[in-house]
Amino acid sequence: MAVYRVWAESISYVFVDIEAESEEKAREIADVLDGGDFHEDGFGDWVFGDVQEMDGDVEPDFYQADFDEEE
Repeated sequence: MAVYRVWAESISYVFVDIEAESEEKAREIADVLDGGDFHEDGFGDWVFGDVQEMDGDVEPDFYQADFDEEE
């Protein structure tokens, strides 16, 4: 069987609470904060992208046979 690389993007949802005179000012402040100032809310998601067949000697992380047995 061929080995396929499946690309994905991991999305983490974070927030920061800012006291400000307007939404616009709150966004301006958030824009200059460091990523470490935000709190993770425990939710996230995956977005899958391209799938490409790999050439050469690539060791797979998972095998189809392992998942076929579970069905």
